[in-house]
Amino acid sequence: MRRILRFYESRGYYQARIVRNQVTPQNANGVALEVEIAEGDPTRVGAIDISGLDALPEADRSSARPNRRSPWDSRSPREAGRR
Repeated sequence: MRRILRFYESRGYYQARIVRNQVTPQNANGVALEVEIAEGDPTRVGAIDISGLDALPEADRSSARPNRRSPWDSRSPREAGRR
């Protein structure tokens, strides 16, 4: 359950909590897991200003900027789980 909550936190849902969970054995080596999550409101970052990197090479400055794979990704956990 901690991993599920960490996933939500990584997407900005810091108030997410598990409302209900049910584990049902499926066979000798498996289970079915049903979890209900109360996401709460996501934390949004309006802007990030990075300064003081002028002396670094451009490649290093670029790597300091948030990108689509960063925790600043605005997708909800449901959207992020779709592939």
